[in-house]
Amino acid sequence: EYGKDGIRVNAVCPEAGSGDMIKPYLPEGVDADLPRQYEHRLLSHQRTRETSDFLGDIAKAILYFACDDSLTC
Repeated sequence: EYGKDGIRVNAVCPEAGSGDMIKPYLPEGVDADLPRQYEHRLLSHQRTRETSDFLGDIAKAILYFACDDSLTC
């Protein structure tokens, strides 16, 4: 809705899959351990990477959104 004014809004949310961050938004009656189970399932399918690699990927995404190459995003 702000695009017509030349305003872009992008977000990087590296912890979106974190069970602890999801818990406060669960509907009433949903098993509180469900986010942890989901997180465990996601992590079990990922290859092992160093934390520094993960942080580097986040930094690259942020730099991309901050540059003109992302104008069409």
